[in-house]
Amino acid sequence: MASDVDSKPSDSNPSTDSSQVESYSQTGERMWLNRISTRWTAVNNPTLFVKRYGRAIRKYIATLIRDPNDAEEVEQDFMLRMVQKGFHTADSNKGKFRYYLITIVRNAAMQWLCRRNQMPLPIETLEHMPVSEHSQLEWTSDWRKCILKAAWKALDKYQQRTTNNLFCTVLRVSAQYENADSPTLAKMVSEMSGQTLTPEAFRKQLSRARKRFADHIIQEVARTLIEPSLDGIKDELNCLDLMKYVEGYLPE
Repeated sequence: MASDVDSKPSDSNPSTDSSQVESYSQTGERMWLNRISTRWTAVNNPTLFVKRYGRAIRKYIATLIRDPNDAEEVEQDFMLRMVQKGFHTADSNKGKFRYYLITIVRNAAMQWLCRRNQMPLPIETLEHMPVSEHSQLEWTSDWRKCILKAAWKALDKYQQRTTNNLFCTVLRVSAQYENADSPTLAKMVSEMSGQTLTPEAFRKQLSRARKRFADHIIQEVARTLIEPSLDGIKDELNCLDLMKYVEGYLPE
């Protein structure tokens, strides 16, 4: 089965029967923004945010500090400090929490290196120390994977709490076997789930699953923007190569 972070729902014309994401173009940007959750999770629940994006933090530190034991020490110190103090020093003018977080993670790693080498430096100096392009690309890639993982997890939770819902299952199977026809996919899902699913029922569930998956991605991206706007959300989706998952589900 395809992995959580790499599975891509196959392209399809979106249907219009999902209560969560339908009629974006008619509701307008303001109503749409009011509908999605725009609470900045990092401020309201730093523990949850650190847990959700721990993968990206961990791998970025590893690109800066090569020794695994040293990298683990820096990661643990950073995570503990963020859980205790939160992220309330973020500058809302910078917009993207991803930029803010990479800066403070980088500074934490550089400060650790300086302390180890007995070379204390002010924050202003640390912020201008060069970082490899590889580290920056890894950070963006892992941040993207965290977004997708959160969306898949949310879709799975929705399936578990909703009667006769197979959204997560049909979307995963469709992503893994993108060249298979709906009768074949419906049979596979029926065998996996123990629920009889006709090709027509499979197509309906898949259409709605794509809508909800897109909605979860949009929600997650919005939570990483300090002051979300439609343009800001679109920009971040493009920067993270996530727009292909949500095309057709954003306001015009």
